[in-house]
Amino acid sequence: MKRRLKSRWVMAGLLAILGLLVITSGCTGTTITKTAAVTTPLPTADAKPQPPAASAGPVSGETPFKYGGLQIRIPADGKNPAVEDNGTLPLDYTCDGTSASPPLEWSGEPAGTTEFCLIMWHVPGPNSSKFYWIIYNIPKEVHSLPKNVGKAVGVLGLNEHNTREYEPPCSSGSGDKVYRLTLYALYDKPNMKETPDQVTRDVMLRSIKDVTLASATVNVHNERHSGEIVPPTPTAQAGTGKPPPPAPFSSGKMTATSSALKESDRMPDKYTRTGAKAGYTTVSPQLAWTGPPADTQSFAVIGSGIQSGGNEEIHWILYNIPGTAAGLPEDVNGIGTVGQPFITPSEGAAGTYKKTLTVYALSGPITVAEPDKADAAKVRAAMEDKILDTATLDYEFTVA
Repeated sequence: MKRRLKSRWVMAGLLAILGLLVITSGCTGTTITKTAAVTTPLPTADAKPQPPAASAGPVSGETPFKYGGLQIRIPADGKNPAVEDNGTLPLDYTCDGTSASPPLEWSGEPAGTTEFCLIMWHVPGPNSSKFYWIIYNIPKEVHSLPKNVGKAVGVLGLNEHNTREYEPPCSSGSGDKVYRLTLYALYDKPNMKETPDQVTRDVMLRSIKDVTLASATVNVHNERHSGEIVPPTPTAQAGTGKPPPPAPFSSGKMTATSSALKESDRMPDKYTRTGAKAGYTTVSPQLAWTGPPADTQSFAVIGSGIQSGGNEEIHWILYNIPGTAAGLPEDVNGIGTVGQPFITPSEGAAGTYKKTLTVYALSGPITVAEPDKADAAKVRAAMEDKILDTATLDYEFTVA
């Protein structure tokens, strides 16, 4: 009996000592907790980041959505200062300067971005928009574009003049205009079947609608005032930036006519931006000529007019037309080399503008650097010693 009591006392003592050790351990800050296991599924190899809800996506592009830290701006470049949102676009990047595309830099794209797309656009009025620059397939590693980037990065789409290049702001009317450069961060390639020379702004927006993670816009202002225009450097779209040159040599034996245009008459809407096909491509008029010299080996056509500031504006350049040709069909395609597609504007200050189509009979074909960007100055220089005769057709374009 005594042995049993003794064993019980020993056992009780051991339990007391063990309890004391647990209390002491708690006082020193050591705790023991038991947490339920949490299972996190591993991502699959083909998992893709999900964009915001479809309703938040860029349906029209007028109000592109934005989330996260994506930011874009125009950095300083030589004499030009940096431009933040709602800043003034330097003259250098407009048709009144050198018509250079602006440099850009961006950062803060969301995880999962695989490439970028850039669209420069403008809203001239209610229910309308214009596009000036489209670059897509910009690699995810690229976070800037240099000034005058050209075709060095990504793939170029079309501008309002149906050419694959930067179109500088060049409003015909005075007053402040806002142009928007919108960058889209994509998690997959644009979903399109169109080739680059079919990619308009509408095509681009539709193709990236379901693969856009985020977007950011820098708004830039440009204001033109009559009498304060700085003459531009020659470019195909902006004109020569100089007063029109003297009329080229003409013997008076060569004539130019058109079934679409009468001498000194108004151009029908069909051949203007007012009646443009697909909203941006202008139909070129039928053109015919007679009486070229017998030894003519090629022809060239230059369409020109006068801007409000008195400088020459170029609206068509087509050269190396075969010497056997007696004219051009309506909406010409596949004949000669296009330096600039036929364009007649549909906007600007009300009034009547005089235009001229000049046909050149040449002693041979000409060679021009970057044929698809041949401006009037380059073509005229190449033709200088080869002009055998010329003919002109004058017409008018009226803005109501």
